[in-house]
Amino acid sequence: MVYEEKKQAFDLQKETDRVLARFAPASVVIDEQMDILHFRGDTSPYLRLAQGRASLNLFKMARTGLDLALRTTLSKARKSGQPVKKAGVQVSDNGVLRDMIIEVIPLNASAAERYFVILFAEASESSSNPATSLVPAGSQGGAAQQGRGVKDRRIRELERELETTRQEMRRVIEELEAANEELHSANEESLSSNEELQSLNEELETSKEEIQASNEELLVLNAELQQRNTQLQEARDFAEAIVETIREPLLVLDADLHAQRANRAFYQHFQVAPADTERRWIFDLGNGQWNIPALRMLLEELLPANHALVDYEVDHTFPHIGHRIMLLNAQRIERSQLLLLALEDITERKQTAHEKQQILLQREEFMAMASHELKTPVTSLKGYAQLLLSRFIKAGDERSAASLAKMNAQLDKLIHLIDELLDVTTLEAGQLAWHTHPFDLNVLVREIVEEVGYTDEQHQIRIEGAVAAPVSGDCEHTGQVLINLLSNAIKYSPQATTIRVTCTSDTDSATVSVQDSGIGIASEKLTHVFERFFRVSGPEHESFPGLGLGLFISAQMVKRQGGRMWVESQPGVGSAFSFTVPLAPPPESGAQSQEEAEQYI
Repeated sequence: MVYEEKKQAFDLQKETDRVLARFAPASVVIDEQMDILHFRGDTSPYLRLAQGRASLNLFKMARTGLDLALRTTLSKARKSGQPVKKAGVQVSDNGVLRDMIIEVIPLNASAAERYFVILFAEASESSSNPATSLVPAGSQGGAAQQGRGVKDRRIRELERELETTRQEMRRVIEELEAANEELHSANEESLSSNEELQSLNEELETSKEEIQASNEELLVLNAELQQRNTQLQEARDFAEAIVETIREPLLVLDADLHAQRANRAFYQHFQVAPADTERRWIFDLGNGQWNIPALRMLLEELLPANHALVDYEVDHTFPHIGHRIMLLNAQRIERSQLLLLALEDITERKQTAHEKQQILLQREEFMAMASHELKTPVTSLKGYAQLLLSRFIKAGDERSAASLAKMNAQLDKLIHLIDELLDVTTLEAGQLAWHTHPFDLNVLVREIVEEVGYTDEQHQIRIEGAVAAPVSGDCEHTGQVLINLLSNAIKYSPQATTIRVTCTSDTDSATVSVQDSGIGIASEKLTHVFERFFRVSGPEHESFPGLGLGLFISAQMVKRQGGRMWVESQPGVGSAFSFTVPLAPPPESGAQSQEEAEQYI
């Protein structure tokens, strides 16, 4: 019975809608996306299906002339939230113009959903007939007058529509500008909110980390309180494992020098058993093999006063292992009254060092002999080359002369390398002749610069400053140092044109600096440039020959006469090498001049 009542109520509603549709205007219901949800009445004069893909979009289905009116009316209704009616809308239906009235009624279903009801109505039944009615053939004058009236009315309607369109365009432009400002303001607010959120997120992350750190500290503290005894036992086991793992012999003594324990390395190295070691006096171990006078003095006299001894060397012959050189390190632990004694057998190390020293001496002797033996034939070869060169030049054989000149230049390089090897050998052997006497550093600098300038036409060497007092040192070797620095400056600055030599002095010494604008040296390599056989590595340095001995020899010569040598450099900018020479002491009145004394280093 209830079902039949519901069905009868449903049918009644349907019949009511059908009857009301005869009197109500045609209408549609659309959503926010402009899609049609419901049709009411006959909407075919206003809407039609568009060609192509099926769509219920209102603007795609609107007939010609209705699209603009619908857009403007919907925009006003959406903005105001109130019903909006628009009259005077003309729609073309099969060539017939119809005056329409459109009304848009907003429906607010919820805060997130909005719908719109669009009503279509004819303005008047007679408004469309004049545009399409036929004029009788006999009334030509009336027809002409009637045609002009239609045209005038049509022009006025078009002007009205044009004005309406202009107003709508201005309104749309204003709305777009307002919307643009709102979007800009919203964007700024969004950026500000984003920064605030990011700051808040960072604060939250920091708080989270602090909470986690506090939680971890509490957990660690709780674990430490609960497992104190276990950890102490583990620490003891760990310490014993370390003692057993150490490869060097280790012995633990008490305050009376009795052995408490020893590690595995001690028993293996000295070939003794734990039963014969533990609880026994150290000087009775191994049938008295540890009763060494040096060790007794260490343990009974030195260690109580110093609490620790490092690298104490003991030379002794043991019964089982023979002669050994032991290095002892001892540490007294005051609280436990224990003494840790670590022993290191350095016998093989000493033998290796002695053998290495012998090899170095043999190498130096070989280098000295080889350098002397090489220099004699090379010098003779250079003499013959110069003789042939002069003959080729006189004979006009330029090609042979050029080849011989190249060979002569290579011989000069070889002689320079041999001289460096000889200098290194004599320096290390302490046989370098040295003549110390006062001399004028300014004269020496000018002579060396002039000499080097003859061999290089690309660079201009400028001398800046002067030393007012004479200096004391070996004039010849000081000149050799300056020649080496100028040669390096020329070699490592192939693109530059100027080299500066600066001379200054203070109360104790004079300083000579050679500055170039070459490729420079990296900062991490500056401390090694004065080492023997060191050459700066890198793609930009590989094209420059040399053994890496020039700066080593120069630094040793400067050091020999009481000066120092250093370098300041920057890659791509250049280098400045400087060295000092002590000033000569003022001559004493009435003192006799002394002859130069030849010294050896």
